[in-house]
Amino acid sequence: GRDVFGKPIPPAPGRPARIVAGKNVCLSEDGQCAFATSDGCVKVVRSRISVDTKMQIRGDVNFRSGSIEFNGDVHVGGDVKETFSITAGGSITVGGLVDRANLKAGGDIIIHNGVFGKEDVSVEAEGNITFRFAENANLLAGGSIYAKGALVNCRAHANEKIWLRASEKAVIGGHIYAAHGIEAHSLGNARLATRTVVEFGANPNIEERERSFKIRSRVAT
Repeated sequence: GRDVFGKPIPPAPGRPARIVAGKNVCLSEDGQCAFATSDGCVKVVRSRISVDTKMQIRGDVNFRSGSIEFNGDVHVGGDVKETFSITAGGSITVGGLVDRANLKAGGDIIIHNGVFGKEDVSVEAEGNITFRFAENANLLAGGSIYAKGALVNCRAHANEKIWLRASEKAVIGGHIYAAHGIEAHSLGNARLATRTVVEFGANPNIEERERSFKIRSRVAT
């Protein structure tokens, strides 16, 4: 700035920058450069730099957040809206529901509410998939599928087991397969014309079906 006479006022001398290594960060020998020791989100609090291996979305995945692609775990406090996607190297946790959105995880997927799907989107996990209910959804789990409610017109494939905990009308319509078996209180509905197909155990065509499932699921990505 300048004083009332127009003369420049020199700034006070600054202090040397100091970098403090936080979680998953190491410093160079001179302390002037910071390096991440793992994948994640960079956080800076005052002079401390850290890398968080979990991504936290407090609200919905929508136009404000955009689609998510992250190498670690992803936690969503709200819903995952239509046309958006989450791809995570770790696990995915959704506090709300998944509404015609693509989810793909290298670990487990936990959805505290339900899943609404359509033909060209899928929920795919290398681990387990857990949710309250699903309608018109494509589900592919490298582990097991756990549903507290019903599966309605879903295509579900589990390399281990499918557990359906609904007391009635557990599966209505669709096509489900589990290599190690299916546990459910009821399958199908005699009062509806909707066809329900259930398969389990060894199946010589299962590898081709899984390949076809994955190809169809990539349409939206």
